[in-house]
Amino acid sequence: MTEQPPAAPPLPHQVADDIWCPDAVLALCRSTGPGMSAGSAPAVEAPMACPWQVLLFHETASTNDVALREAVHGAPAGLVVAAAAQSAGRGRQGRAWVSPRGAGLYVSFLLRPALEAAHASRLTAIAAVAAARAMDESLAASGGPGIRTAIKWPNDLHVHGRKAGGILIEAAIHGGRISHAVIGIGINVHHRRDDFPPELSDTATSLALALALASGGEERGEPSSPLRRVELLARLMDNMANSLATPFETLRAEWESRCSTLGRTITIRQPDGTLLQGTAAALDDTGVLHVEDYEGRTHRVHAGEVLG
Repeated sequence: MTEQPPAAPPLPHQVADDIWCPDAVLALCRSTGPGMSAGSAPAVEAPMACPWQVLLFHETASTNDVALREAVHGAPAGLVVAAAAQSAGRGRQGRAWVSPRGAGLYVSFLLRPALEAAHASRLTAIAAVAAARAMDESLAASGGPGIRTAIKWPNDLHVHGRKAGGILIEAAIHGGRISHAVIGIGINVHHRRDDFPPELSDTATSLALALALASGGEERGEPSSPLRRVELLARLMDNMANSLATPFETLRAEWESRCSTLGRTITIRQPDGTLLQGTAAALDDTGVLHVEDYEGRTHRVHAGEVLG
C-alpha cells in the first residue's frame, strides 16, 4: 500500500461517530465473507469461500482505485476498502463524487465471481439491493422506521425522492468471464443541505437529512440518535454477502419492488449519445433493463442515464 495523505479535518458540525478500525467493523458483522452462506443457485457463484479482509482509511483518493490495484496484485475476493473521506471520489461517467471527511461512507468490495460477462449487470442489481437494505436498517435503528430506500436505474439510491447514494462497478473480463469486479458504493450519511454543491442541493440528500425530515424537524441533519458509519458498513457487508448468496430471481423481485424507474415513461441517454424513449418494463435474468418503445419494440439496455 502506498502512503496516504494526511487526513483533512472533519467539517465542524459533523459527528465523530465511529471507532474507525477493522476489528470494530468485523465485530459487528454477522457474515464472515462473500460466498460463505449456504444456498442453492445463488445470484453469483463464488469459486471459493473467502473471508472478509477490511482496509480502512481516514482518507484516500478513491476506494475503487485501491481495490482495483489490490486486485491486479492478486488480492482475494472479500477485500473491503472503506474511507472516511476521498480526495478524488468518482461516480459513473467520471463524475466527481462529493466525499468530505466525516460526512459519508465510501466503500469498495473486491469480488472474483464465477460470472459470464453477459451477466455482468447482475452485479449492479445485487449491490443496489444490498445497499438499500443496509440503509433501511441503519435508518430504522436510528429512529427512522418505515423509511424505504428506492432504486433509480441504473445505479442510484434514493430516499424521499432525492439521491442519497450511488454505485460504481469496474470489472476486468477475460475469456468472456469476469476475472474480478470492484463494487464501489458511496452513501451520504451526515451531510447537511449546505454540504452539497449548489448544483446538487435540490436533488441530493443524506440519511441524517432523511431522519430529520421523518421526525418532522427541519433538514439540519442532526438526528437525536446519530447514525454510525461503522455500523452502516457492517450492515452493508452482511447484506452484500446475503445478496450474493440469494437466487437472482428472488433478488430481482426485490429490486423491482424498490425500483422507481419501472412502469414509467422515460428517456435514456445511451453510452453512444443516442436517446431512447419508452416505458421501463422489467429487469431480465441477466440484470439488463427492458424498455418498450412507442412502437411496441423491446430494447435491452445495459447502460445509460435516465434524463429528468
